[in-house]
Amino acid sequence: MEKTPLTLVALLVLSGLAGAQSSTFIQGTVTGGQTVTLDNLILSFAIDASKEPPSLQVTITGPSSSKTVGLLKGDSYSHTDLVSNPVRGQMVLKTVFTLQVVSLGSSSAYVTLASGLRLVSDVPGQTAEAGETVKFPLKLTNRNPRETTVDLGAERGTIPRDWTTQFKSGQTPVFKVFLASGETREVTLEVSTTGETPLGDYTLYAAADQEYFPLSVKITRTFQGERGTATATLQDSRGQAVSGVEVRLLRGSNVTARANSGSDGRVRLEAPVGKYTLSVEGTGMRLGQPVEADIRAGKSVDLGTLRLEPQDYYVSIAPDASSKSASAKEGGKFTLKLRNQGIRDETLDLGVAGLPAAWSYVYRESDKATEEVRRVSLAAGQEREVVLLLLPPPGLTGGSVNLTATLAGVGGRRYEANLSLDFRGRYDMALHSPRGLAVTTGRGTTADIDLGAFNTGDAGSLTNLVVEAETPQGWTVSVEPRRVATLAPGSSAQFKVRVTPPGDLSPGDYKVTLKAKSDQVERSESYRVTLQAEAGTVALGVMAVLVVVGLLGFVFWKYGRR
Repeated sequence: MEKTPLTLVALLVLSGLAGAQSSTFIQGTVTGGQTVTLDNLILSFAIDASKEPPSLQVTITGPSSSKTVGLLKGDSYSHTDLVSNPVRGQMVLKTVFTLQVVSLGSSSAYVTLASGLRLVSDVPGQTAEAGETVKFPLKLTNRNPRETTVDLGAERGTIPRDWTTQFKSGQTPVFKVFLASGETREVTLEVSTTGETPLGDYTLYAAADQEYFPLSVKITRTFQGERGTATATLQDSRGQAVSGVEVRLLRGSNVTARANSGSDGRVRLEAPVGKYTLSVEGTGMRLGQPVEADIRAGKSVDLGTLRLEPQDYYVSIAPDASSKSASAKEGGKFTLKLRNQGIRDETLDLGVAGLPAAWSYVYRESDKATEEVRRVSLAAGQEREVVLLLLPPPGLTGGSVNLTATLAGVGGRRYEANLSLDFRGRYDMALHSPRGLAVTTGRGTTADIDLGAFNTGDAGSLTNLVVEAETPQGWTVSVEPRRVATLAPGSSAQFKVRVTPPGDLSPGDYKVTLKAKSDQVERSESYRVTLQAEAGTVALGVMAVLVVVGLLGFVFWKYGRR
């Protein structure tokens, strides 16, 4: 048989292992002149049979030194050396191998060689974008004559604290592996980076018991400062898409992001980097099991299909508006649409929280109803409306109030709708003419109209109050005063308006409209202006009528008797 050098990484069939499968050198028969390569050491064997008992001479040659040891049958030798521990960053004394002579003859010896575990990777350095997962394939070999269970781990080196690591055997996460003597097994170390990792090289160490192997990740693109997204598809128990559902990302009890599912059940949420819990709101449905989302910078994580289950009890509140403005004198009104989206009937006590002490409220079944309602019942799937009236205290001129409409269900269930009401008061103005709305004058003669403007609102002063007139063509108008700068609530201003019709205008009734305008409000009043004929013209008319009547009488007297 040709003598061939034996190595721990080359596969051989040794005498003494006839018929066995290929294996690294762990035990077998060695003869004089045979060598074994062990990492960076060469072991050369010679048998000294010049005296009894014979001895096995082993020469150990390293990169910078060499030594020879003599062993008898049953002896063992442990070779130690100073080696670098990359985790501790120092040199440590380590047993490189242990050689035991099982049997020894004049021409050969049967030995066992225990050289521990060997851990290597064919691709120890990889590039990645921040946020990606890097997979390192590792080969782990048991170079001991006995089977062993190996603990797997990863020493962090220079990688950031928010990176995570996991060993897998195939698709199965593992933290220990069993190795028979001479067995080599492949495992994968998955290193999950984060999107906010800066550019650069990062080192970590794969560990198998006390064996370490350095690995490196080079980040070539970073997403520092960017947000991430999570997507999901919502379906009911029948596999149908659920649309219009509000999905929230919660960090503790705080809502960080929210979005509604589309017609296909898809929802997309954008949020800062971090770990969140999903919740479903306002639908009468709930997640079948808790769902967590790990948002990474610049990346999108698909949470897959989420199944929603109907809740036993759930009532939605839809106000006609969540915020309104109203007059302080009239109070506020909200119409609330209630819908029982649960699968059981519900009875609700109606209330309000957060209303100031001097205020009052009342619920009614409709705008036209006069009776107060304090409790309503809703069958599963039923909808109905209630009207919430808010009554401010006397003397309120403005301000705002935030409140919550509450529905208290049986068993402590509570449903709420946040509302706000803004009271800015009301601007208003009334006009009054002490002489009435009818004026008589003659052609070309000026008529005086007295107009009073009263600030009847409670929101504040009217500013820049003026009076304008709309008259038939050719009329002239003058107003005194021309402008009132401010008119306080409860105050009035008096205007004298002079209108003059043309001198050639026919007698009759004409319309004149006066408009009082301020920056806040305007009001108008219409007047009937009657133009009378002149006295001489009236006398001539009367005489003409008398002549006509006389002539008709004469004609009747003269010819009537015929």
